[in-house]
Amino acid sequence: MKILFCEDDFDTAEFVVAVLKSAGHVVEYAQTADQAVTLFDSNAKNGDAHFDIIVTDIEMAGHSGLFFASYARAQGFEGRIAVYTGYERDVVISSLQAVNAEFWPKPQSAQCLAHLVDGSHAPCGEGVRCGLYESCGVKCEGK
Repeated sequence: MKILFCEDDFDTAEFVVAVLKSAGHVVEYAQTADQAVTLFDSNAKNGDAHFDIIVTDIEMAGHSGLFFASYARAQGFEGRIAVYTGYERDVVISSLQAVNAEFWPKPQSAQCLAHLVDGSHAPCGEGVRCGLYESCGVKCEGK
């Protein structure tokens, strides 16, 4: 899969990018939402393969990850968008619904991240897919 990952915390980004690349995914990394917009636009402009999934934090310097998610949807992105955040699901549920995004709570183990990217996670209701449990039913929050 080709993944656009947007995260301002360098340690988190380093871990997630390494995990995703070791699982065979192609990852483009942006540290801000503005950088993510630039990568998204240049990818489309150059005729490169589209992104299969966008994974973004919420709180970052400048624009938020939700701004970027809204931007991607407005540009016609129909793929998966996941919001990887330390916020509680109940706090962000309406924002996730507005951009048709999945909720991925921080932190996650390498195994859980692989399951989340592959889509093997369960819906948590309220119209949002959620990374709180793997589809096998094993609780997977930061373990």
